[in-house]
Amino acid sequence: MQARPDPAIICQGLQVLGKQVRTPARIAEVEAQLESKFESVQSVAAQVLAAWRSHESLPRLRATFERLKAPRLYAQRAIIAKVMGAVLRASDTEYIIEWFLSLPTYNARFELLPTVACVDPKRAKPLLEKAWSVGDRQMKHSILVAASEMHQR
Repeated sequence: MQARPDPAIICQGLQVLGKQVRTPARIAEVEAQLESKFESVQSVAAQVLAAWRSHESLPRLRATFERLKAPRLYAQRAIIAKVMGAVLRASDTEYIIEWFLSLPTYNARFELLPTVACVDPKRAKPLLEKAWSVGDRQMKHSILVAASEMHQR
């Protein structure tokens, strides 16, 4: 009989890995743990990617954020959103703002605010202004909150 994986041991291994120099192989190993069935493992993997400022992990982090749809996974989405903010570059502003504006509800956009808060406000401004000009009341509220978050950073 094979022993069940212990999430505490996996997390310890990820933390040790996170103290090492990042390499493509190590990044892939950590990214793979974003798919773990254990929320604690997903969280530690995301935190390691943030500590490494692993920009190349942004697409994988977004996929993880989008996969965690159940309401009970709100805390996990919040962690992933914060980590995405940590790995952004100024050149990602358009990508993140377009994603933010494409989300269907205020609540969905609200969950992405930790990421949006980390974009380059100067690059985001024209995109938000354009969305403001055609947005409904809910969208305008989302834009105001996003702009406020960016300027508090």
